[in-house]
Amino acid sequence: MDAGMEVFEGIVVFIVVGGFLVSIAPAIILDIVWYKRVKSGKSPKFGALGIISIIVTVWTLLGLPYEFTLLKELAGFIR
Repeated sequence: MDAGMEVFEGIVVFIVVGGFLVSIAPAIILDIVWYKRVKSGKSPKFGALGIISIIVTVWTLLGLPYEFTLLKELAGFIR
């Protein structure tokens, strides 16, 4: 494998793994914020933040099979 292909492979890994992390980060952050606000009593359990957090989390979970498919294809590409 030549140097150009190794650089290309690194770029593809960076984009796919970075995209995976960016796609799940908002749900994780919102869930942490929501949990802390509910626990401290600042926010109702199913207020606006709770509903938005649930929607974003469900949306993220529905996208995970696609993300895992991309990671599986990437693993096949690297080998």
